[in-house]
Amino acid sequence: MPDQKAAPALSFSDGELIVAQGETDTKMFIILEGGAEASNVINGEKVLLQRFETGDFFGEMSLLEGLPRSADIHAVGETRVTTIGGGGLMHRIRKDPAFALEMLKSLSSRLRRTTELYQDQVLERQSLQQPDNGMNNGMNNGSKQDYD
Repeated sequence: MPDQKAAPALSFSDGELIVAQGETDTKMFIILEGGAEASNVINGEKVLLQRFETGDFFGEMSLLEGLPRSADIHAVGETRVTTIGGGGLMHRIRKDPAFALEMLKSLSSRLRRTTELYQDQVLERQSLQQPDNGMNNGMNNGSKQDYD
């Protein structure tokens, strides 16, 4: 997958930190071998956000937006990655437009998954806020119109 201008491959051991939340570098990573997991600590609990496998990429948000990293990324198993900077990404897209399409498909899939998770959380929150005490079964239970 990498071309002549790609950075040399980096190797990480199982569990090793590849990217730390809050870092300000703007490289994107492509997994050559192994895998990775993105996670955050929320209310003291580590929450898995995404799993990545060989051929997947991560770090594109910082590359594209120039903002700090939004999650920790740890290696899963023995993992090798290559990195791409902003100029390298443009070079890669010009050289291989299908790469841009694959990135867009992947980003769209991630956004769809995030939207579904958010919708599930909203529905769960709503169901917790509206207790069903058995009285909400479609009957009016003593409203004025019941007495007409």
